[in-house]
Amino acid sequence: MSGKFYIAAPYNTRQGSLDKVREIERLSGWTCNARWVLGLNDGKEPDLCARNDYNDLRDADALVLLNGVSSTGGIWVELGMAIALGKKIIFVRDNENFPTKPPIFCSLPEVIWVRNHQTVAGHLR
Repeated sequence: MSGKFYIAAPYNTRQGSLDKVREIERLSGWTCNARWVLGLNDGKEPDLCARNDYNDLRDADALVLLNGVSSTGGIWVELGMAIALGKKIIFVRDNENFPTKPPIFCSLPEVIWVRNHQTVAGHLR
């Protein structure tokens, strides 16, 4: 089975996140539809970018949440939207880059925790 996933990650990690997206796609056969990480929102107005992000997440089958320190907190908004939309949620938590205690909503049973992006594919299949 293949599907679409939305990637949520701090914007300042975009290039590294794109590298992880490509590896997840290769390992899973799924496609990332997040325009922000693909550079398709570059130069657009913030309200259009926000609408694109919402639509991409809504149209995805799953959310893959990469950890990191977000200056805007947008990744947590995307987590909340994914919970509300009933999406499959995979939270990649490598302890190097993450605060000691993740947000409480990451403890919901529908949030699958994995240690690295390479293990995401097994949860998408």
